Amino acid sequence: MHFRAQKFIACVVPLALAAGIATAQQPKPVPSTSIVGDAKEVRESVSLIGLPKELVVSGDTLYDSYFAGAETIRFKSGARLIFSDKALNVRKNFIVAAKTIVNEDQAKPGVITWARGNGPAASPPASGQAPGGPHGQSDGSSGGPGSNGAQGNPGIGGADAPNLTLFMVSASGAPPVIDLRGQAAGAGGAGQRGGDGGVGHKGSPASSSLFDCKSGAGYGGNGGPGGNGGQGGRGGTGGKGGTVTLVSLPTAFPALLQLVRSDVSGGDGGEGGPGGAGGSGGPGGEQGAKSEPYCKDEPGRRGANGPAGQPGGKGDKGGVGIQGDVMYTTLTQDAFNGIFGAK
Repeated sequence: MHFRAQKFIACVVPLALAAGIATAQQPKPVPSTSIVGDAKEVRESVSLIGLPKELVVSGDTLYDSYFAGAETIRFKSGARLIFSDKALNVRKNFIVAAKTIVNEDQAKPGVITWARGNGPAASPPASGQAPGGPHGQSDGSSGGPGSNGAQGNPGIGGADAPNLTLFMVSASGAPPVIDLRGQAAGAGGAGQRGGDGGVGHKGSPASSSLFDCKSGAGYGGNGGPGGNGGQGGRGGTGGKGGTVTLVSLPTAFPALLQLVRSDVSGGDGGEGGPGGAGGSGGPGGEQGAKSEPYCKDEPGRRGANGPAGQPGGKGDKGGVGIQGDVMYTTLTQDAFNGIFGAK
């Protein structure tokens, strides 16, 4: 999703006047009781360690805690506040709290996001090879065809995005962009290789009398055809988008809902896996044994090699992850003062 930069007022303004976010869906109002737990955590964190005067975010700033708070959170041009893998391992619900959020570059506002990565690190297990065809069982008989390969294993699904509660009273310039897209899924596994064709049986032996050759060496059996490769596995399903809960003053709504830019779309589905290779054709059987002195070698009586199987087709692309939610609720100025420890 591409966010179009807009022109913003550079002074401190209420959120309702800051420029903003086009959400992919209509934000849903929720009661303030839904964020009581988050508000309590902010208050306890401020009481325990105090509220820093300023948190400056420049470049890609990895944040190892689930809570980021300051009186002022200042984003340098194009900066990103990224909740790290370490933070994700602790919990999947993050909190950002500030009296004021400042973006120094209105054309490249700051971004709040998570360490989404490019997709799952693991790959689906390999499918190996389908069983080969049976070998010829009698003189001059052909080998059987190899089995067709099975479809490849499905890709690994993308990780779900975390959730974020943003407490913000005012903003200078553009509010931050909130990027809680789900992780892209992994590609499907390669289709199984087709089985190799069976080996043609040796031809019948020559037969001679005391005076001449009664029958020459028999033709070897043809090799069996290789099996076709299996279709590639279906790509994995993208991760679910996160849930953003915006908390501000009653005067900030409903204008805030048209101003905050958030992306909670589901992750892209993984690409389909490559088709498996066709199996090799089985080797033709040798000509039958000669019988001297009258039955000599018979050139050209070896069986033909079987044809190779056809490669499988590419797998289907995986589905896009489920879209997340954008919700909002309000707190009074007195409630914000209580959260931030104001006198």
